[in-house]
Amino acid sequence: MGELASSTKSEGRRVLREYHLSDRAGYLRPWFRAELLALSYYPEDWASFEQAQLLVQHEHSRFLQSAPANYQPTPLVNSILTTISKTEAQRTTCGLVAIALLGLKNAGESVSLRRAANVVSEYGNSVKGLEHYFRSNGVIKTNVRPVTGDVSTVESTFRKYRSVAHICGAAVASAEYFEIPKAIVDTPEADACFLSTVMFFQQELAAARNFKNWNLWHIRADPPFEYKDYPHLIPNASVIKALFDPWIERGRPSGR
Repeated sequence: MGELASSTKSEGRRVLREYHLSDRAGYLRPWFRAELLALSYYPEDWASFEQAQLLVQHEHSRFLQSAPANYQPTPLVNSILTTISKTEAQRTTCGLVAIALLGLKNAGESVSLRRAANVVSEYGNSVKGLEHYFRSNGVIKTNVRPVTGDVSTVESTFRKYRSVAHICGAAVASAEYFEIPKAIVDTPEADACFLSTVMFFQQELAAARNFKNWNLWHIRADPPFEYKDYPHLIPNASVIKALFDPWIERGRPSGR
């Protein structure tokens, strides 16, 4: 399973929590993408996360032993995934805020949670909702779930998941590149691009105001490939425009 590591950061910065995706021999565990997603589900509940790691490893082994077309998660895993799906909208909100923070940074705007929350709330008030994939009794289904338009709710939701904002941001940013999100397995190439996207968000989000207070789970990996060789998956220009246009049309409100 994954390992914790404590280390001091230079320049007087707060020590970041670190999570290692590689084993002791320096190789990425084959199920590392599912491991990252599991961390985003239980960022502050280490006991639940450790149990999730065991299930992920076991399901990965079952997948390898069966033909991909015949693979089905166990009833226990299906039940857990169904429960997790009920909070997916919250992690999506966190991911949208992370994307908004990067958009503000790239536009030369003040990179603050309040401004990013305003971007997401204005977007939430302008759309009916976003399509989500979820498992129900072993079947992958879709539904449209609203994005909250209340700034305070956006802020509090982000704070709940901010220690894994880089993972949530990567999940939202990469969604359009995957046909169906898979919680257990995917192709090595897709996994590599997802890791590259997490690392990209991890680096870029450090520019946010009060980032040192996020208590971020700093991801470390020693893969047998250079993750920089795999493109990080960012939303295309039309997606960014759709996210920011309602906020711009309202005169770029920044709140208090």
